[in-house]
Amino acid sequence: MFTDAHLGAAKRLKDVGAKVPEAIAALDRTERANFLHGQVRNLITAGVEGTPGVAITDWSIFTVAVGADLLVRFKYLGGGRPANVPTNQQKLLAKQQYPQEVFDLLAVAGITDAPTTVTCGYTLDGWDIGRIMIRRDCEGHESWAYDIYGGVAVSEPLNFAGIEEAKPAVVRSRKVQRLDETGTKDV
Repeated sequence: MFTDAHLGAAKRLKDVGAKVPEAIAALDRTERANFLHGQVRNLITAGVEGTPGVAITDWSIFTVAVGADLLVRFKYLGGGRPANVPTNQQKLLAKQQYPQEVFDLLAVAGITDAPTTVTCGYTLDGWDIGRIMIRRDCEGHESWAYDIYGGVAVSEPLNFAGIEEAKPAVVRSRKVQRLDETGTKDV
């Protein structure tokens, strides 16, 4: 669902560009990322509706609670890692800590203990999604990333209780038709 939402958001951006090229021709990478984030948010919200154990948690950032242990946020990974303005909230999240008011909001989604926050992040390749990955970045701990779309990477899985033998995932990119800044095909 996360992959489909990102690819669907990129398609929406290209659709707008095809219909009104001048509307998006001047968008810089940040503006494209903002458009994509809004579309990802809409597609994921619609996709998780009614899914048992999954809830949208909308505090100052958009997140999806998966069970009572995992909180997924969505970000553009310009340099391959999430970039955050160092607000107090971001500093706490970087340490996997939550202010009380945020934790109170998470409790509504059924989270009773501090969850692990991961990022579902993406990179851009022109007007296309280049890569989508699940990352955990936490101060004082080794970061890890797991590709779910794009690139060529072998990700060694994490073994959790109840999983006897997890196998590495190989993710390969696929050729996609690209549009240049004006919305025309790039050859």
